[in-house]
Amino acid sequence: MCDEMRGNMNEWDARLLAIVNRAVRKAQDENRRKGVPNVYVVNGTLVWQLPDGTITAVDPMRQPAGESRKTVGVSP
Repeated sequence: MCDEMRGNMNEWDARLLAIVNRAVRKAQDENRRKGVPNVYVVNGTLVWQLPDGTITAVDPMRQPAGESRKTVGVSP
């Protein structure tokens, strides 16, 4: 691949990445508004960010009612 094409691919990649990042932030905000946790992988561990901002390693969708959740000190 010639250098000119590689330069264009990098510009295209940057534009695509910006579009994807906006879409992800929009989906995360929509989840918060609807009360749905956002799920991330941190150091190979699934963690959930609850709509109130709490980060937990316990799946809130499977947690029995009344059981306290284990929070972790990470931010996505």
